Amino acid sequence: MRDLYQQIQECVCFLGTEGSDGRVQYQGTAFWITLPDPGDDEGEFAYLVTARHCVERGRLAPKFFGRVNKEGGGSDVFDAMDHWAFPDDPSVDLAVRLLYLPEGYQRRAIPLHLFAMPERMEQEQIGVGDDVLVTGLFSLRSGQDRNLPIVRTGIISSVVDEPFLDDGGREYRAFLAEVRSIGGLSGSPVFVKYRRADRKPMIQHVVGDYDVRTVLIGVVRGHFDLRTQREAIDSPSDEALNMGICLVTPIGEPHALLFSTEQEQFRRKILEEGSASS
Repeated sequence: MRDLYQQIQECVCFLGTEGSDGRVQYQGTAFWITLPDPGDDEGEFAYLVTARHCVERGRLAPKFFGRVNKEGGGSDVFDAMDHWAFPDDPSVDLAVRLLYLPEGYQRRAIPLHLFAMPERMEQEQIGVGDDVLVTGLFSLRSGQDRNLPIVRTGIISSVVDEPFLDDGGREYRAFLAEVRSIGGLSGSPVFVKYRRADRKPMIQHVVGDYDVRTVLIGVVRGHFDLRTQREAIDSPSDEALNMGICLVTPIGEPHALLFSTEQEQFRRKILEEGSASS
């Protein structure tokens, strides 16, 4: 099981800002997924996924960047100001961007076949009470020389049944998960870990007579606090008591964004430019 925790920790990077005074603050998480390249059986498109509000807030600073760990120790940063794509629906708290990294970096991307789409959740009977794993930034200990992602565990508390309302009165859909969510985990990947003996496993760890599988169900959007009794998007307050329940954007939303007409045309353009230059 330790290998599983290490694998999911290696799929994330941290998002941070630098102010005009030179002060650096890490405040969000992003993670990599891969899509197959239709023109190359061994090729792939690597995307970075996070919450929209992490990007919108980061862009308000003079410098907005991501930090990624090197394989041999240490880390590097990349500019995160531009090249993000967002859903047309402003209530969907997601952002994606194409981002390639050369060899030598920890970028364990999550492949498309590990997405737990609604039909898969129904088929595999994934739901309330199943174990979840969340990995990402702990803002009080981000790491000096490299990212130090934490892993939080919990359960699915509620499936998508009726919509929530954001601060603008717009409806959106989300899972509820009890993982003692805190500021910094916004944009983090949320995995469900479950046991099934009668289906082919994806990530497999044998426990007794069962296979333990781990699939991606969504992206952390925010959490609830006791003071306001409403959604709090990474807005710490001395008066707020975290209720331990976080909001999870279902993985179907980033899937829809990644396969939007705009993104498919963008990938097609990259392939055509690559063919023309070869």
